[in-house]
Amino acid sequence: MTRDNNTSAPGTLLARAARPLDLLGAAATALRFAWALFRRGRLTRRGAYVRWRWQTAFGRSSPGRDEALADAIGYAAWASKMRRMR
Repeated sequence: MTRDNNTSAPGTLLARAARPLDLLGAAATALRFAWALFRRGRLTRRGAYVRWRWQTAFGRSSPGRDEALADAIGYAAWASKMRRMR
């Protein structure tokens, strides 16, 4: 089995040089998630549908604001990954 010259093992110089780019990509992805979440929040502004949907989804045991935000960010990350897989 031969090895491509374009791929690198985890400890090589090329792999170590690519790590900052991975971090920049992750930061850009996080910013995109935050922006999309902010936009969605501004667009809905707790209208009648959103209040009804929230009550239908959670009922009386509604999660706290921090927990709901963390879950929304996690969902946005998952949805973005799924869209890129197309």
